[in-house]
Amino acid sequence: MKRFYALFALCCVWAVNALAQLAPEFSTVEKPHYFRIQFTRGNVYLSDEGNGKLLKSQEALPLDGQKFQFIGTQDNCVLRSALGHYVTMQQGTAPDGRSGQFFAATTDATKAVNFAFKMQGKGYELANLAVANNNFMNLFGGGGAGRVLGMWQFGDVGNAFILKPGDGKVTMPDRYTGYHNVVRGMGEYPLAGVSTFAPKNPLTLWYPSPANAGPNPWMEYSLPIGNGQLGACIFGGVKTDEIQFNEKTLWWGTPKDMQRQNGDGPVSGFGCYLNFGGLFVQNLNANLSQVKDYVRYLDIQTAVAGVKFTDEAGTQYTRRYLSSQPDGVIAALYEANGKNKLDLQFTLISGDTLKTKKTEYTADGSGWFAGKLPTIFHNARFKVVPVGGTLTATADGIVVKGAEKVMVILAGGTSFAPTLPERTKGTADDLNARITALVDNAAKKSFEAIEAANIADHQSYMSRVAFHLEGAASQRNTKDLVDYYSAAPNNRNTADGLFLEQLYFNFGRYLSISSSRGSMPVPNNLQGIWNNRHDAPWNSDVHNNINVQMNYWPAEPTNLSDCHMPFLNYIINNSQSEGWQRAAREFNKINGKSNKGWTVFTESNIFGGMSTWSSNYCVANAWLVYHLWQHYRYTLDQDFLRRAWPAIWGSAEFWIHRLKKANDGTYEAPNEWSPEYGPKQDGVAHAQQLITENLQIAHDVVEILGAKNVGISDEDLKLLNDRLTHLDKGLRIEKYRNDWAQREARERGISKDTPLLKEWKYSDYRAGGDVNHRHLSHLMCLYPFSQVQEGDQGFYEAAKNSLALRGDDATGWSMGWKTNLWARAKDGNHARRILSNALKHAQATHVVMSGGGVYYNLWDAHPSFQIDGNFGVTAGVAEMLLQSQNDVLEILPALPSDWTAGSITGLKAVGNFTVDMTWNAGKPTMVNITSHKGTALRVKGAELAKVSVMLNGKEVQPQLAAGIDAKQQVYEIPGVKAGDKVVINYTKPTAIAGIRAKQEANLGSAAMATARVYDLSGRLADAASHGVLITQGKKTIK
Repeated sequence: MKRFYALFALCCVWAVNALAQLAPEFSTVEKPHYFRIQFTRGNVYLSDEGNGKLLKSQEALPLDGQKFQFIGTQDNCVLRSALGHYVTMQQGTAPDGRSGQFFAATTDATKAVNFAFKMQGKGYELANLAVANNNFMNLFGGGGAGRVLGMWQFGDVGNAFILKPGDGKVTMPDRYTGYHNVVRGMGEYPLAGVSTFAPKNPLTLWYPSPANAGPNPWMEYSLPIGNGQLGACIFGGVKTDEIQFNEKTLWWGTPKDMQRQNGDGPVSGFGCYLNFGGLFVQNLNANLSQVKDYVRYLDIQTAVAGVKFTDEAGTQYTRRYLSSQPDGVIAALYEANGKNKLDLQFTLISGDTLKTKKTEYTADGSGWFAGKLPTIFHNARFKVVPVGGTLTATADGIVVKGAEKVMVILAGGTSFAPTLPERTKGTADDLNARITALVDNAAKKSFEAIEAANIADHQSYMSRVAFHLEGAASQRNTKDLVDYYSAAPNNRNTADGLFLEQLYFNFGRYLSISSSRGSMPVPNNLQGIWNNRHDAPWNSDVHNNINVQMNYWPAEPTNLSDCHMPFLNYIINNSQSEGWQRAAREFNKINGKSNKGWTVFTESNIFGGMSTWSSNYCVANAWLVYHLWQHYRYTLDQDFLRRAWPAIWGSAEFWIHRLKKANDGTYEAPNEWSPEYGPKQDGVAHAQQLITENLQIAHDVVEILGAKNVGISDEDLKLLNDRLTHLDKGLRIEKYRNDWAQREARERGISKDTPLLKEWKYSDYRAGGDVNHRHLSHLMCLYPFSQVQEGDQGFYEAAKNSLALRGDDATGWSMGWKTNLWARAKDGNHARRILSNALKHAQATHVVMSGGGVYYNLWDAHPSFQIDGNFGVTAGVAEMLLQSQNDVLEILPALPSDWTAGSITGLKAVGNFTVDMTWNAGKPTMVNITSHKGTALRVKGAELAKVSVMLNGKEVQPQLAAGIDAKQQVYEIPGVKAGDKVVINYTKPTAIAGIRAKQEANLGSAAMATARVYDLSGRLADAASHGVLITQGKKTIK
C-alpha cells in the first residue's frame, strides 16, 4: 500500500509539473520522439556539435543537433540527438582552458551514458548512473551560450532544464550575441579554400576559410577595418556573412562616475565600451550550396578587405569591404559574375545592452535602430543599393533577389560631445538626421568612387613609412605563416619568417591609422575600436597605467603624429573636466588638504569618469603629460604647446603641492604604487621618475614659451624649481644577494652582487614576490624616458640587469614594452627575441596573465585580445632602427644580427626630421635626412668624419658637436635649415681634404671641460659628471 501511495504521489508531481512544461516521453531509435533541452540558467539549449566533439550550450537554433530523444525509462535512459549521435563522456578542454571529463557526442551506442531523470523545482536534472557523487549534468563554468557540460552536485542552478517540443519553431534572437551564436550554430556550406593566393599588394593577410573556427572566431580570425572612429570586423561567411561594427564613442557611463569597479559591462560602476551590433548577410540562393576556391583577405596597404569564391556552376563571387574616412561610413560590395545571381537578406542586429527597439526596415532598402544610454543617444543605419534584381523590405530584413551587384552602406554614431560638461549634445532626432545624411550621401555614389577616395586617404598615412627586410617574402596564408614562424627556431630567419616580422610592424601602423584619426578627441581603448561584447575584459576601458600610453608609442616615430592627436586632445579636454579635477580634489588628501590641479586613476571612461580601483595610483597624470611633450619634441609645434600648457601645468601643480619631504631631504610621492606589483609606499621609483619628467617638462615649457606668456607666477616658478631641484629622481641601485628566485636569476645571467635598479625606495627587490611580473614600472627611466644612459653612474647597467631578471615570456603588451627596453639597451638580438615570442600563436582567448602572443589575425593576445601589444612591438621595431630621444640621431642602434640587409623610409626623429635609411651586412649604407624645422642636426657615429655627407647636393664636413663629450662621437651637420636635405653615404669616403678629427676631438673635450655643466634640475654639476646634463644651454650626454 505504501508503494501505491508513493507511486501516486510521484505521478501527481509529474502531472503538476507537466502543466508548466513538457514531461519526458521515452521512445526508441525506430520511433523517435524529440525534445529540446533548455537549461533554465541563461535559457540556452543543449547542442550536439558533431561526432567526437563536446556538447555545448547554445542559443535556440533550427538544427537537428538541438533535438534529443530519450531511449529507455526515466530511471535509466540514454540520449540520442537527431544527428544520430549518442551522449557519452570524454576528456576535453573547456573554453576557459580547464580540462576534464565532459559530455560529448558519439556514434557508438555502447559508449552512451545511462541517465536517470530527477526533479528540481519546475524542471529536471540528469544524473550519470555510472558515477556515484557529483554526477549531475551541469553547465560548466556558469550560464550562457558556449559552455561545455560537466557534472556537479544535485540542486545546482546550472543543472536544471525544461523540455520544449522538438518540432517547435525557433525564434531568432533580436540581440547581437544570441543572433551571432545562432548563425554560427547553423554552420557553413561545404567549402574548399584556395591553396595559393597572389594578393595585389604583398602586405596582405589572407586565409582559405571564413572566420568560423575555434572557440572565439571573432578574436582569432575576423579582420579589422576602420576609419579612425567607425570600425568593423569581417567574417566572410558564405551561408551568412557578418560585419560586426563599432563606433569609438559608444560607451556606457557618465561624467560623474567615480566609484569602485564592480565587474565588466554596464555593472562596472564607471562605464564600458560597447559593441554596436552586426549586419548579417544571409544567402537565399538555393543554387549556392557548394563553395570552392575560397579566400578571405585584408590588404593593409589599401585598407580594403575582401572575399572571393566560386560555386558549382562556375559563378564567381567577390566582396570588398572598407571603412571610409572621407565618407564616414562602412561600405561593402557583393558581386556575382556567372550563371547564378545574388539572393541576399540583410539583417541589422543591435548590441546586447543597447536600449533599442527591434530594427525597422523600409521600402527604400534601409534599416535602422536607435536608443539612449546613460549619457548619450546612439543611432545605426544601413542602406542596400542593388544593381538589377528586386528589393523588398520584410520584418526580418532587406531582401534582394536576382542582383548582379549589391552595395551596402552602414554608419553608426552617438551624441557624444567631448568639450561639454554633460558630454552630450542635441536630440535623438538630430543624431538620426546626421546618420541618415551620411548613409544617403554615400549611397548616391558608386562603390568604386567611395573606395578610390578611401584608398587615397589611407595611403596618405600608410605610405609615409616603408619597411623592408631583404629576402622577406611568403606564399603562405597568414595562419600557416604564424604556425610556421614558431615551429622551429631557425624558421624566423627564412624568407617567411622575415616577412612575418615585416608584416607585423606594418600591421601595427595599419591599426593606428584605422583606429585613431579624425577630429574626435577620444583615444584607443584596450581593444582599439574593435569589440564584440557588452562585457569585454576590463570593460575595454581607457587604462592609464601603461596601456593607453603604449597605444600611442609608435605614433610619433613611425610618422603618424596626426594619429596621436585624438589622445592628446582627450588629455587637454579632460584635464579641465570636473571628473579629473575632482579626482585630484577629493581623493588622496594630505592631512585633510585637497590637492590642486588634476589627475585620473587607472580605469577611466571617455566622459571624464573613472573607477576608484587603486586610486592611490594618481601619477598617471604625469605619464599623460609626457605624451603632450613628446608630440612637441617631434613636431616643434609651439601653437600646440601653448594649447597643452594648462594640462601640463595642472599636473605639475598637483605634484608640487602633493610631494612630501622625506628624511633624506628629498621630495617624494606619498603612498604610491609600482603598478600592478608590490607594496604601496612613499617614493616608489616609478612615481619619482614620472614626476621628474613632469616637472622637467613644465620647466622646459616655461623656458621655451616664456613665463609671462604661459602666465606662471614668480611664486609658482620658485616652487617648481625647488621641487625639481630637491626631488628624489627614482634612481637607486641595490645588489642582488642570491637570496630569491635563484634559478631564474642564474638562467638570466644575474649573480650575487649584480647591481639592480631599485623599484621601491624602502623595500628590496623581493617585495613584489613575482620575478616574472609583467609590469616593469621602475624601468620608465630607460624607456619611454631617457633618464639613464650608457656611461652614467651605473644606473643604465642596473636597469639592464633588472630587465634581464624579469625574463622574456610575458603577456602580449608586456612583450611590447620589453622590445622597446631591449632596443634602448642597445641589444638588438634580445629585442628580436622578444619580438619572436610576441609572434607565437596564443592558445587562450579568455583572460590569462601569461602566454601572450598573437592570434591568427595578428591581433595581440594579452590573452585575451588587447591591442596595446601590437602598438608596443611596432614602436620597438622603430626603436631598433632609429633613436633620437637625446636630440641625437643614432642610426641602427639595436639592429638584430639576422636583419643583415634592409631599408626603411619615413621614420621621424626628435627635432622634426624625416629619416630614410638602407643597410647591408649589418651596417648603414645610405641615410637621407630631411629637416622640417631647421633645428641642429646631430648624428652619432665615428664614421661621420670619414664618409660623404651632402647638404642639398653639396658635400659638407660634420663637426664634433659642441657640449657633448667627444668620446660619444656625436657630429653636427653644419648649416642645416628648414627644408634642407642631408645625404650620408656610408659607402663613399669623404672628398673633403685635411680632416683633423683628432684635433676636433681635443677641441670638443676642451669645450666640455671649460663650459659650465648643470643637471636636469638646473643645479650646477661637476664637469666630470655623467648622464644627461645641460651644457651651453643644450641637453648633452656624457
